Amino acid sequence: MAVIMQNICLILASLFFCISLLLGNYLLLLLCSVMMWSNNMIYAVRSINKRVIFLFLNITIGIFLLFRPVIDYCIGNDFVSVVKNSYCSKADVWTGLVLLCVALFFLFCGTVIGGINEVRDNIWHIGKSYKFVYSVRFISLVIYCISLVFSFILGYEQIQFRQTHSYTDYYILYRSHLPYFVYVIASFTRYCMCFFLATLPSKKYAFIVLAFYVLSTIPTLIVGARSDFVAALMFSLIYYILRDLHGHSKMWFGKIERILLIIFVPLGLFFLGLYNYLRDGVFYSIDSFFNVILDLFYKQGVSFAWFCSGLGVYESLPQNTVSYTFGGFIDYLHYGVIGQILWGNNGLGVGNNLMRGEMGNSMAHHLSYLLLGDAYLQGHGCGSSGFLEVFVDYGYIGIIIYCVLLGIFCVRAFNFSQYNLIKLSLVLLTIDGILYMPRAQAMQPFLFVLQLQFICPFIICFGYALLISSGIVHLWKNNASDVHGVKLS
Repeated sequence: MAVIMQNICLILASLFFCISLLLGNYLLLLLCSVMMWSNNMIYAVRSINKRVIFLFLNITIGIFLLFRPVIDYCIGNDFVSVVKNSYCSKADVWTGLVLLCVALFFLFCGTVIGGINEVRDNIWHIGKSYKFVYSVRFISLVIYCISLVFSFILGYEQIQFRQTHSYTDYYILYRSHLPYFVYVIASFTRYCMCFFLATLPSKKYAFIVLAFYVLSTIPTLIVGARSDFVAALMFSLIYYILRDLHGHSKMWFGKIERILLIIFVPLGLFFLGLYNYLRDGVFYSIDSFFNVILDLFYKQGVSFAWFCSGLGVYESLPQNTVSYTFGGFIDYLHYGVIGQILWGNNGLGVGNNLMRGEMGNSMAHHLSYLLLGDAYLQGHGCGSSGFLEVFVDYGYIGIIIYCVLLGIFCVRAFNFSQYNLIKLSLVLLTIDGILYMPRAQAMQPFLFVLQLQFICPFIICFGYALLISSGIVHLWKNNASDVHGVKLS
């Protein structure tokens, strides 16, 4: 039945796309994107364990880029005029919808290609000695616990600041007065967590580590930022589902977890919808449970408006840009710590400023300055989109290649990494970036590889484990057996 529904969605998407191009009909183009998105979702759910990253990527694409125009149409608004009248009169809604359809289709194509001749052995073999894996697990857990303490210290300072300032003031005015090393050590948290999880710990210990990771995002939730909290929850859910595929006899995402998911997802969405107003101290009259959730999706979909606005004005962006697609890598090497140390370059400053608005290779800063002007300098912004960046740099051919490769990565990454602890750690670290790519940078999933916050704990954890496993440093008893999903004892 699911296959039939998927094929119907795919056929309807193709028909709507062709007819919309012939007639120039916006509604048919929107329906095409809805059908293509539905096709992707059904395809992902059919084998959710293997396609869980693809599933969540499509969920975030829907939230950030698709649901808002659909909601506008359903409540009787002209979704084209709403975008143009609200943010930018030059917003190119037509190109935005075409790009969305093309991106969804070729993401699907990439996933199908990636599923051809995939590895049938679903058990993860991390392929290193007992000593090496246990050493990585031990040292990463130690650093994780230490970095958590510093994360909570930073969070406490943020909460204190927020008590005397508004949510908007927090983004514009907040600067930490703690020593810089506190921030540096706190930034190790996510990296060490992924190193630990890549060693395939038992469900009990993985739950504890993930639970504290979610708790570490509560301070940012209290000050008004929800993205870290939601990202931590999604990462935890994805890891559980993946361990069901690549684990062993014990079920990770079992009956209890599914019941809790069914109960808490709608409640969580309701809370996040109310939080839009609570964080600003605005009273919200609750007329229905459903409308609060609908309002949440509508507000998150503002990324679609900025996406179309960028397509309408991208020719006015700074001409000195090398590449938006790879801008994160270029700016980090040229203007970041590495560039300042090796080549004596000046940095781009902190926060929103004229240098970031006119120099560098950041679509988020350039587009925000172009569209918002002085409001950008006061701390406001419109973000970016990976699809927008690739299109501006390389056109439709770039979008096609990018989406096919991303689709392949979504389904083959864990097969690729199943025999290597380091590869598995790196793949786990890409998950957050993939999920937020629709409203962030095109290379967001991979930017961490250049950052010192990743390089330092990586060298410490794996370098220390290498010394122990080679016998230079003695910590564990000799054990020649390979690790196959070993439990932490």
